Amino acid sequence: MLHWHACEEIEHKAVCFDVLQEVDDSYAIRVGGYLIASGTLWTSLIIGMIWFYYNDDQRNASKKVNPTREFLNQVVLAKVGKEFAQNMLAYFKRDFHPDDIQDNGILERFFKDKAYA
Repeated sequence: MLHWHACEEIEHKAVCFDVLQEVDDSYAIRVGGYLIASGTLWTSLIIGMIWFYYNDDQRNASKKVNPTREFLNQVVLAKVGKEFAQNMLAYFKRDFHPDDIQDNGILERFFKDKAYA
């Protein structure tokens, strides 16, 4: 379901950006909003992950690892995190537009073997 949602987001990734540019093309508002939204998203993800991790009755309490370290190693520092960081840095360019990021390959790989696509 998460992969499907990610593909859906890729298809209309520029809509909110274009609306903001039409309403107010201020670089400060764009970047400030991005920082607030990203900080809120990552904070919520990490807190939620820790909460679910420690409330999972099926995990052996003696084998619980540091969930933050596990998240950092498997997501943030992995290929996904590195690609995300590159795209995140691109957002700070004044002439950035979401359509500049070529991510249609993700859609092609995901839907390649799906009979419903």
